[in-house]
Amino acid sequence: VIEMLSENVHVIAIDAPGHGKSLFYNITKKIVFFSDVGELIIDTLQKIGIEKFYLYGYSMGGRIAQNICINYSSRIKSLILESSSFGIFDEIERQKRYEMDLSLLKDVYSHSDFYNFLRKWHGLPMFASLNYSDIMYLISAKMENNLDELKQAIKILSCGNHPFFADLLKDINVPILYLYGEDDEKYTEIGIATNKIIPSIKIMQFNNASHNIHIQFPEKIVALINHEIHEIHEKR
Repeated sequence: VIEMLSENVHVIAIDAPGHGKSLFYNITKKIVFFSDVGELIIDTLQKIGIEKFYLYGYSMGGRIAQNICINYSSRIKSLILESSSFGIFDEIERQKRYEMDLSLLKDVYSHSDFYNFLRKWHGLPMFASLNYSDIMYLISAKMENNLDELKQAIKILSCGNHPFFADLLKDINVPILYLYGEDDEKYTEIGIATNKIIPSIKIMQFNNASHNIHIQFPEKIVALINHEIHEIHEKR
């Protein structure tokens, strides 16, 4: 969606630590806690002169975005989340999830191991309505990551390694828009449940979509983001 969005807004897309070209050995700041990632992103934006901004996060990136919003709410004009968890409320379940995430890539060592893992991963129900070419596109993109860096990233970015963000977001005065696909049952439930915790959150369902709405309906996502930016700008 970046190219289409760039027609109307200044888009900045940052690789999360351990992903793409954001490699741990090149990061001078020590990354230990989940919140360190948010601080690193804010530092990066500060260096390029970005004070206030609209924040969009998909899946894991949505949890990073929530953490940034909680700690730097005065800088966020609007928070848009796509298919993102808000964390796990129960501490015991959170620890179980952390241990499970740490084991995800435990037996993945080679290029072929990683490919097989990604094929199995994208067979999960939340990717149900993605077509074959979309899945192969996603796998090809993810295969470009460094496997050792991803293993390190999971230790920090696991859903089991941060508090339940919904309780922390409910008292923050930032517009929140939550997008989910109707075929993604888990995140449909998350959106509806979070709407009860944060009554001001706007939730929007995409028909015939699963977890990767921006892959299936990029034009709709771009139109929605542009509309949200225009609406917030007009109010201010």
